[in-house]
Amino acid sequence: MNPSKLRKLLEDFYRDDSVKMLAEKYCEPSIYDEVFGVSHIEKLHTGFIMWLVRQGCNVEGFLQSLKVFLKSVCESGLSQKCVSADVKEIYNLLSNPDTVITLQRSDIKKEVKTSYRYKGKKQKNPKVDIVINIQLVNGKYSKPVKIVIENKVFSREHDDQTKIYYSYFSADDEYIRMNLPDIDFYEKNNKGRSIRVYTKPLGELQLFIFLSPVDYELDCLACNKCEYFIPITYQYIYDYLLVNEAINVFPETEKMYIEEYKKILIKPTMSNFKIMAKDPIDKEKLKLFAEKYMPLFELAIRELGSSIAIEQIEDGIQQLSAQRYKYNLRIDDEKKWNSLKMHEVAHHIVEYLVTEMEISLKELNALFPNGYWVCDEKAYNKRKSESKQSEKRFENRWDKMRKLGLYVSKEWTKDRFSDFVNNVKTKYPIVIEQSN
Repeated sequence: MNPSKLRKLLEDFYRDDSVKMLAEKYCEPSIYDEVFGVSHIEKLHTGFIMWLVRQGCNVEGFLQSLKVFLKSVCESGLSQKCVSADVKEIYNLLSNPDTVITLQRSDIKKEVKTSYRYKGKKQKNPKVDIVINIQLVNGKYSKPVKIVIENKVFSREHDDQTKIYYSYFSADDEYIRMNLPDIDFYEKNNKGRSIRVYTKPLGELQLFIFLSPVDYELDCLACNKCEYFIPITYQYIYDYLLVNEAINVFPETEKMYIEEYKKILIKPTMSNFKIMAKDPIDKEKLKLFAEKYMPLFELAIRELGSSIAIEQIEDGIQQLSAQRYKYNLRIDDEKKWNSLKMHEVAHHIVEYLVTEMEISLKELNALFPNGYWVCDEKAYNKRKSESKQSEKRFENRWDKMRKLGLYVSKEWTKDRFSDFVNNVKTKYPIVIEQSN
């Protein structure tokens, strides 16, 4: 870079008020970092959600925000068409403007113990992260609703957790028979009779939620093995329960705790660039920041030399660059999508070419830039075992397309994407154009 241009860029960076604002918001540690030394521990997030709902359980303004949040969760579940009948009824109740939510502090619990045993074996007692019991009230009519939340921050589901939690609370014998045939949810009473370890209250509706960071959005369904758990990200928490309309009703001390917590959600963890949620207010500012100062980032990388940390910074910058550009996609003049990221465009095209055009993986890879971009699970595992990269780093470079059982590379740049687009458009009825 020309020295005078570099000097000018550095001076602009130093004086730029938007840089100072972003630094204060994204670089300064929160109280949870400085005082408690924790920020991305699962128990912290579980505890905060429980604290927030307890603080707001008697505050009308917050309960209205909670109502909108739960309605949005139900909408997401209904769009997936794989939820229980309760969700539709809950959604209809929440859609009524006269319906209000009531709950007591004692109705909000964390680490709630469940109970089951593998037939003939020792009893187990796994704990679900959060259980909230609310009442949906409309005049004299009142309906109890149990909200069960399984929270995963930087871990994955294990040991059929969501299947077991759903079976325990719902008492759905048909589901248990089909999905957990070796697990018993009954125990002997003092008269020797078999009774359920948990009895679902008469008339109770149930809502099951699987909560994870925004960066795990593509993997939510893969993490969540029970179709009755609705996968949502922390973006829902941020957009509905942490916005000004929800928190302005709290005293100043509580508002301070909430604002400090919001810092945790939007700051990436530097070890893996994971983000819990994104602040929509900063979207345009961050985009302009990345575009204007990208040469400085690239220069810093070259000067710092090679290390694992620098590889992570390069990955982060590559992701920043790729996400600056959005595209509109049209296939066969029938299917249309607007404002897609590069990897989302690739997913739709791969699905179309494999399912509709029935082309082979070899033909598919020929459309991509130089390299191996699409593979099945066997080839993916082979490449993973042969890779010199760390396992985590290798996995971060691929997206899994669950329906097709294929893996698609995420290593997009604008030039690579342009090559891919040109190859696709010459052979197939696909139109791709950059969004405004």
